[in-house]
Order: sequence, then C-alpha cells, then structure tokens
Amino acid sequence: MSIPSRDRVRIYILGLVISLSCGFNPAFSNTYMNGSVNTFKQFLNDSFIRRDQVLSQSGYSWLWATILNVWFPAFLLGQFLNPIVNEKLGRKLGSIVFNVLALIASSLRFVSILIYSPELLIASTVLASVASAITYNSMILMLQECAPTTLRGNVATLAENSYAFISLIGIILSLESVLGSDLRWLTAFALIPCTLAIIMMIPLHETPKHIYLTTKDVEKTHRSIYFYHGMSTDVNEVVEEMKLEINIENEEDSSVKEILKTPHLRKAFVLGCAALLNVLGIWPLMLSSTDFLQRVGITSSFASQSSIVLMVLYLIGAIGASFFINNYGRRPILLLCASANALSLIGFVLAARLHYYLDFFKYFCIIFLIAYAFAYGSGVGTVVWYLNAELVLQRHRSRIQMMCSVFIFPIIFITTFTLFSLYDVIEEYAFLLLFVLPAVGSIVYLYKELPETGGREIHDIVSELQAIAGERRSTESTVST
Repeated sequence: MSIPSRDRVRIYILGLVISLSCGFNPAFSNTYMNGSVNTFKQFLNDSFIRRDQVLSQSGYSWLWATILNVWFPAFLLGQFLNPIVNEKLGRKLGSIVFNVLALIASSLRFVSILIYSPELLIASTVLASVASAITYNSMILMLQECAPTTLRGNVATLAENSYAFISLIGIILSLESVLGSDLRWLTAFALIPCTLAIIMMIPLHETPKHIYLTTKDVEKTHRSIYFYHGMSTDVNEVVEEMKLEINIENEEDSSVKEILKTPHLRKAFVLGCAALLNVLGIWPLMLSSTDFLQRVGITSSFASQSSIVLMVLYLIGAIGASFFINNYGRRPILLLCASANALSLIGFVLAARLHYYLDFFKYFCIIFLIAYAFAYGSGVGTVVWYLNAELVLQRHRSRIQMMCSVFIFPIIFITTFTLFSLYDVIEEYAFLLLFVLPAVGSIVYLYKELPETGGREIHDIVSELQAIAGERRSTESTVST
C-alpha cells in the first residue's frame, strides 16, 4: 500500500522531533570540548590556582582524560537501566524522564564552570551520559516502532542525521572564535535545547507496538497508529503485522539467559556486536580530531577548520543515506561503507608516516579523515545502531540493545582511553591496532552471516535467522490461527 505524500511528510517530521529531542544531549556532550581544548586547559589550571595548588602536565593529562572518558562507563551504567526504563515506563515517558535528567546535568555543568569545579564537571558528565544512554535507546526504539515498514529504514536514518547535525553545531560552537573562549556561554547554550527537548516530547504518543504489547488496548493502539502513520492508513493491516512481530502467544519478559541460549537470538546478538565494532574509530574523531591533525603538523586554526569540514561531510553522508538506504539495502551499504572506513584509516596512517619525508602528505591526512567521516555517516552510523533492533522480535529489543551496548562501550572506553598513550609509543600505527583490525574482522564476519533487513517485516527476518542458526521454526515467530 502506497503512503500519501502528506503522511510521509508527517512521519518524517515526527521522526525529526524524536531524533532532535532524544539526540541533542548525547551529540552535544561529545563534541562541545573539541574546539575548546585550550580554554578547558586554562579552566583546569585556574581551578587549581584558586585552591593554591599547581596542576602538573601529567596531572592535567590524567584529569583531562578522565573528563573525556568518564562518559563511557557512565553510559554503560545507563545501558543496564535501559530495559527497565524502556519496558516499564515506555519509550515516550522514559525519554521525557531522562531528558529531565539531561537538563539537570547541563545545569550542573554550567554551575561547575561558574565555581571552577572540575569535580562537578565530571559528575555532570556522568549524569549526562546516563541520561544519554536511555534517551538514545528510546529514540532508536521509537523510530523503529512508529514508522511503517516501507519507511522504517528512511525514518531510522533520522537518528544519525540529527546526531551529525548536533555534533556539527557542537564543534562550531566550541571554536574559540564562537563560544569556545568563554565556557560559561558554551555550557549555558545547552540549557535551551535540553528544555525544548522535554517540551517537544510531551505531545507525542507512545509507540503503537509498545502499547499493544503492554496493554492490548486496541483503541489506544489505533490512535497511536493514526497519530504516526496518518489518517489514511489501514490500521487493521498494521495491527495484523504487529501481531506477527509482537508474538502475542509469548508474553514473558526477555532475559539475557534466553538470548544467549536461543540460537537465533544469540546469532542476532553476535551480529549486532560485530556491526558495532565499526564505530570504534569515530569517537576519537568526535572528541579529538583537531588534536590528531595538529600532531601531523597541521596548524591549530587549520585543524579546527578541517574538523568542521569533517563534521559537515559526516552530516551530508547521513542525510544522503536517508534517500538511498531503502533502495540499496542495509547489508551492501554497511559492508561498502565499513570497508571504506577501514581503507580511510589505513590511508591516514600511510599519509601520516609519509609526511615526515614529504611535508605535503600531511594534507592527505585531512582528506582521509574527511573520507572516513563521510563514509561513516553514509552507511555505518546510519545502520549499526538500530540493526540489532531489526533482528529480534519486540519483547527482546531493549534487552538485546543493552547487551550489545555492554559489549561495545567497554571496548570504546579502552580504545579511546589508551589511544593517546599508545600513540606516544607507536604513533599512527595505533589506529591500525585499535580500529582497523577489529573493523576488518567485523566486515568479514558480516559478509558471511548478515541477512538483508531492509523493507522486510521483523518476523520474516527472525525466520531467516532461525534457519541460519539451524533451528526449527519456533512458535516465537508464528501466531496461532
């Protein structure tokens, strides 16, 4: 059934509202320090001077590393709360509650600058990270569950579009020529979007699939379907497809034990983890691209400008993905762009080594990082974060999201935290060891095992995974007639 243009526009606008509301805090919190490194260094030094203490270079390095990387264990903590919040409170209410926490965290971050307290800055980062873990997962689930099947891929890419856009805004605002020279204004800015995020989420409905799974309230489910799909939709057809996916016969809560013991669920978990290995390289670029370009001889101002270009290409790639993700499928796009990412990092390493002999090769480092950002936005970031949600039925989604996050975020923390120290020892080769090797292993595995998920009903994808895993067709993917 074709979807009228007005209803397409409606779901895209609602998806954009969800993405911007739930995605601002995680995106801004990971980029607002990128261009304001020198100002933050001065802030930390001034904080200790006010206490009549001296901050050594090594002390600064450890304190700065803590401020940057405490995000990851805190985000992991939030992931453990994710199944509880998103299943018990629901996607909408959970996102509102933790957007309130994000506002509190942003307020504390602003206060930490006013009173020169690095400790409060770290505490605010922890709270912002926990809030981000919930709101980001709520966003993924809402985009997956509120969109018609034919538009699910396009709507899901709005998450990456919004993340890339907000990241670009964060990096621009962090420049010393904009707000980066005064941390009070830089941190105060976040209070406005955090407040708007709460207000924008209130009029939205809970997703129809979550309503039907938890309440079986058909009338309320219909209202939610009409709200998201538009009045022209055939609600009975949508509900019938939902029944196949939700598996009304099995209402027990999902568990880690069940996922690990059931072959097709375990396969979905492994595929989700393998796909997420391709995100490792983006975090250093989001946090410290300016720093790495300076290390290969790029001037500070040109490195900052290049970081903005990098984020612009990331955004362009993410927007482009919205138009072709459904036409070409998740699998080929992910494999192609993940391979391009690995080649871009290899190119960066080669250019960084060659610049010691021919200085102009340092500019190729910029080109390769920009290529990485574009490929990541085009097909890696737009696919991997919601791929695991397309491989399992409704009741397993938030649980498997948590499990995949528990797998990947300790790895992100370790690779990001050790990168600078390893860089001092083996220089650019650290990128090969920490990011390229895991990505290559992931690409090989996904090429062999990943099914196409684009344009297909979830119950159909699950049936294919069951066949791949060697299971008999279980009642989990059927509804008695």
